[in-house]
Amino acid sequence: HYPSSVGGIYVHSKKLTLQYSTISGNSGITGGIQADGGFFIDGTTINNNTAGGEIGGASLSGGGAIQNSTIGANQGYGVAIDGNGSILNSTITANQKGVYYKGNGVLVLENAIVSANGEQDLAAFAGAQFTSHGYNLIGKAQEGVFVPSSGDLLDTKALLGKLQNNGGTTSTYGLLYGSPAIDAGNPTGCFDAYANLLLVDQRQMTRPMDGNGDGIVRCDIGAFEAQAVPSTPTPTSVVSVTPSPIVTTTVSPTALTSVPTVSPSPTTL
Repeated sequence: HYPSSVGGIYVHSKKLTLQYSTISGNSGITGGIQADGGFFIDGTTINNNTAGGEIGGASLSGGGAIQNSTIGANQGYGVAIDGNGSILNSTITANQKGVYYKGNGVLVLENAIVSANGEQDLAAFAGAQFTSHGYNLIGKAQEGVFVPSSGDLLDTKALLGKLQNNGGTTSTYGLLYGSPAIDAGNPTGCFDAYANLLLVDQRQMTRPMDGNGDGIVRCDIGAFEAQAVPSTPTPTSVVSVTPSPIVTTTVSPTALTSVPTVSPSPTTL
């Protein structure tokens, strides 16, 4: 049974598995996804979904993980999770609201960016609390719902580019020059939901890399791994070209509308 209240994907009593997919442009009481039998979301972008209710991106329960994924520009919450879950090496930004935790389990954040969402980045039902495994970049958290751990960056702007194709099959938010997320992930490595080292980012590009040029290879926070030091956007990068008066070209108007006929010259024989 597919309820009309879900704009995109609805999975009931079975596990939702999404890999290298895009869920975008849907509209409903829940905009993008509703799944209640467990979930595994990997290398996926959930963006620009519209909610008639509170959850624009994804409403998930039954236990599971979001890894190497991007949730952005959704109306309402980007994602709401009930029960056990983990958000690993993912970027959640530019939503009307960020992550809502309903409780009834343990919700782990590790190497995740949850920042620059409109009203609140982290919120939870009364008494519920996120569990940090460290190395997260968090903007604004509701009081009392997030206790920082090793390597966490709080009240921090991630300095992200716009959502676009930065390579791979799904859109991502790139890390701009000077982003505090670059080379700020777990120094022992970024791990997936099965405790294996992540060797690629959402774009399937090499992870970890030395993204800040300090000679130390370390994974970045979020879904995007900078492959080299990002260039600095600056007005001086605009190149002005002044035509030289010495080089002039005269073009006959008839040459633009006809193909010239070339006759062999007798003097060339």
